[in-house]
Amino acid sequence: IISYGYDDDAPHDIVVDFGYDGRELVTSIVDDAKEYDPFVQAPEPDLDLDVDDRPIGGLGVFLVKEFMDATEYRHEAGHNTTTLRKTIGEQET
Repeated sequence: IISYGYDDDAPHDIVVDFGYDGRELVTSIVDDAKEYDPFVQAPEPDLDLDVDDRPIGGLGVFLVKEFMDATEYRHEAGHNTTTLRKTIGEQET
């Protein structure tokens, strides 16, 4: 977000919220950067490249999609909201 979302030097707020209900961890990131859905617009990495030939970067969105159970992006009122969900425990009954 910081490297690519802004084309000015002005200060910007990025809000990161974590929630856990005993079963699911939910992370929400809200920013006012340029509208960009990483789950649709980010290029797929070339996983066949040798580690020595791989450029630095480019695996973040891929890894998030691989490790999270659900991802969601929305743009409303000039803000991007990215939500990540991961089940990490069982809720007691």
